[in-house]
Amino acid sequence: MLKRRSHIATRFAQQQDGTATVEGVLWLPLFIMFFCLAVDVSLVFFGQNQMHHVVQDANRAMSVGRLKTEAEVEDYIRTKLAALSEDIEVETVEVEPGRVQSTVRIQASDLMATRFTTPLIGAKVSARSSHLIEY
Repeated sequence: MLKRRSHIATRFAQQQDGTATVEGVLWLPLFIMFFCLAVDVSLVFFGQNQMHHVVQDANRAMSVGRLKTEAEVEDYIRTKLAALSEDIEVETVEVEPGRVQSTVRIQASDLMATRFTTPLIGAKVSARSSHLIEY
């Protein structure tokens, strides 16, 4: 009986069947972290693109006279981007006579889905656009 147990133990020690599973379990957290990082960075870029389009639309609306004041432009931008973040910084100024410029800033972590990389990215994402006013 002792001989049989030692034979089973020796055969078990020599088997290579589970080695790929162990390596996979060791590497899996790294792959998940990389995937989360890729998703978060993609969503930040997508959010910045949306911000830029909204700012351009708002400036164009002021350019053609649909929106009259800088406050209306800022409210338009806040309304359109409300789904992205609750904390939106909007600034619209007439830089020089005949030219309006709007800037939007949103915390990068508000644009992320997994928030896994939030400690790494504490920055704000901004979008700025300038447009000539048509008289």
